[in-house]
Amino acid sequence: HPFHGPKEAMNHRPTTSPDVLVIGAALNGLAAALSLGGRHVKRPLNVVLIDAKDPRGFASNSFDGRASAITASARRMFEALGVWQQVAQHAQSMDEIIVTDSARPGDARPVLLQFDAGDMRGQPSSHMIENRYLYGAMLDEALASPHISLAVGQAVSHYAFGPGLAALTLADGTVLRAPLVVAADGRNSPAREAAGIKLIGWPYDQMGLVATVEHELPHHGRAEEHFTPSGPFAILPLPGNRAS
Repeated sequence: HPFHGPKEAMNHRPTTSPDVLVIGAALNGLAAALSLGGRHVKRPLNVVLIDAKDPRGFASNSFDGRASAITASARRMFEALGVWQQVAQHAQSMDEIIVTDSARPGDARPVLLQFDAGDMRGQPSSHMIENRYLYGAMLDEALASPHISLAVGQAVSHYAFGPGLAALTLADGTVLRAPLVVAADGRNSPAREAAGIKLIGWPYDQMGLVATVEHELPHHGRAEEHFTPSGPFAILPLPGNRAS
């Protein structure tokens, strides 16, 4: 998939009266922008996509190990947005799913849940796809839409939420106003904090490891997840006889 390198920092086309300001141009922000102002939306809104970095420099051909499980409903969303058609060749269907559970270390792992082609009614319930392909396709669609503008290379320095229009001030002093702001700026969202939306959380003192392996034998599209006393282990099939 062809990816875009870094280009100019500010808007690739001006939007004089945006309907929506989307903060954050990663996967969630791009999906929001396309859902509201993409080329396949029947009545598109004018969207400005804001990010401190230029998203055209994010996508790359280097594999960073991250992949996503795309459920059937998410696949239908990507189809409607004109994205799935661009990435389907890079997706691996989950043709069988097995979940096991064991209460004690060393115990046999009886199958707790199993789904195969019969349960999926002829259509895979989900696919695995590397994030780089999803990102590249969504970014291409956003750049191709006349209703989506980029305001990138400048962080948001000030937030003002109503009454009336919300106003976002960028680091260079540019002020953008719209009736709606979408905060897709990460788990530690500054926009959420500025809006006074509280968050309750606590640490589990755990960590997760993500790796990609290549199989000696064919995986046949089989996904497995094992719940153990020390934590879960999942192996999810990728194209090319690899797995995440």
